[in-house]
Amino acid sequence: MMEAIGTLRVSKFSIFIVLFIALFLFGVVAEAIFFADEIFKRSEIVGYSYLTLLLAVSYFIGSFIFKEFLYIFKLGRVDAIREKSSILKKLPTNETVDFANLLMTHYDKSPLTINGIEKFRTQFGNIQHSEIIEALSREILTPIDIEAEKLIFKYAKENGVVSAVSPVAILDLLFLFWRNMRMARELFELYGFRTGVIGQFVIMKKIGEALVFAGVSQISADAISILTSQTLVSKLSSAVASGMGNAIFTVRVGIAVIDTVRPIENDSHIALISRFIKSFNPFNK
Repeated sequence: MMEAIGTLRVSKFSIFIVLFIALFLFGVVAEAIFFADEIFKRSEIVGYSYLTLLLAVSYFIGSFIFKEFLYIFKLGRVDAIREKSSILKKLPTNETVDFANLLMTHYDKSPLTINGIEKFRTQFGNIQHSEIIEALSREILTPIDIEAEKLIFKYAKENGVVSAVSPVAILDLLFLFWRNMRMARELFELYGFRTGVIGQFVIMKKIGEALVFAGVSQISADAISILTSQTLVSKLSSAVASGMGNAIFTVRVGIAVIDTVRPIENDSHIALISRFIKSFNPFNK
């Protein structure tokens, strides 16, 4: 699944999460052992029953944690994959062919990419190394991009409507956070990467970094410019305008997720905000 591409870089944030969870589990296990010792002193039958239950619970918790960290380590390879594709796009080598094979293996089970993979394979022998990365992006990832845009627009419109009718600001904020995190998880899975529960914190950090890097002030200015040019500000109430603002923010979060998870960088999604405004604008003819 692409484990061969790049090396895994472990961030300080990931180390902190691992150490924090390890410390918490150590305390829980130690407390459980001391409690079991006390029970055994009073009744061996009750003690063995408690120990059996403790082992069963420990097994399920251990399995859950193992899967969660497996997801985290796989998520950690996303950056390495994107970095590798960027390097090969600028300086194509024989490794470009290996990258193409690994990317096709990664997506060969997705119904969205079956036709694209077949089309790419028919072209594979006739294109130069310098064209492989662009062809992979066009033939294999474009169908996923289309579905990702639909998903982002769906969440943005729903978030905008709920924000417009919600009378409580704090509920607005909590709803927006929950929905955007859910959208981010679905986008990661759409591009072929599972997240898990703990992985949500990793995603949240990545989204935050992408939003800061993009410049939220510039995003807001662009959005206001688009709205003003279409004279929506004068026509919409403050509540609806607030809903539109949250919808645009959701689109921006979606863009940040794509910038984080798409195996090959692509700037075509930058116009998502303007396309969303046009699709959402009831005054646009």
